[in-house]
Amino acid sequence: MSDIPVGVSRSTYKTKGRDYLRYVVNWVDGNGIKRGRTFTAGAVNQISVESEERALETAKAFRKEWEFCTENGFRFDHDKYGCWK
Repeated sequence: MSDIPVGVSRSTYKTKGRDYLRYVVNWVDGNGIKRGRTFTAGAVNQISVESEERALETAKAFRKEWEFCTENGFRFDHDKYGCWK
């Protein structure tokens, strides 16, 4: 996927003997602390194109909303993305 914006990265990680695909968004909270928010698409050998696209689009939306809030002086509510697994 070539449409991954700055501040979002695509990577894999291994846990419990399986490889998982994820997108990680880099951002800074209201206290100036650097953070990373992970959106996991699923096990590499089992994920569908739709699952990967959903994870990427959610990561991009998170980053875009954070950038908008930061640029316009609004508080960014990252908790609304808390239900993502």
